[in-house]
Amino acid sequence: MSARRSLAVAACAGALVVASTGGAVAGSLVTGKQIKDNTVTSADIKNKTITSADLSPRTRSSLQGATGPAGPTGPAGPAGADGSSKAFGRVQGLSTTFPGATVTNPQPGYFCLSVPELTPANAKAFVSTYYAGDSTSSTVQAFVGIAVFGAGTCPAGAFQVVTYTRDYSAGGVLVFVNQPFDFQIL
Repeated sequence: MSARRSLAVAACAGALVVASTGGAVAGSLVTGKQIKDNTVTSADIKNKTITSADLSPRTRSSLQGATGPAGPTGPAGPAGADGSSKAFGRVQGLSTTFPGATVTNPQPGYFCLSVPELTPANAKAFVSTYYAGDSTSSTVQAFVGIAVFGAGTCPAGAFQVVTYTRDYSAGGVLVFVNQPFDFQIL
């Protein structure tokens, strides 16, 4: 009886070895070419092993559903800064193209620009030389700035604009002279 038992144990052990290695061997031997079309089902695929990268672009696009309904409107955001121009124009001599603006010229190269309700305290001004009418040449360059030199020349509340030329043929000498300019006040 012990020989029979030994034979039975050996047979079981052999069957166990074949069973435990058979899957690994089969897994390494079966290829996609050997699987008949439409024979692998979702039950045959381990969960979470296929990613969108494994799918064709057409299949991926077919998985996208319809756009859902719009969500509720969110709360209003804070009010932004007023970026619109409040005044703009061109100053040539003592005239301006902006109605209501007043221009004075207390001394050569200094302009005081007053616009109702706009002051350096509540608005920002930008100026640019009007090159079509200034003194710029091959040796002279016209410049314009806001309150660059001689602060206090204009009355309180006015924008002070300074115009001057730089003569490069004379070593870059600055000369305060009247030059036309464009302005914008925000």
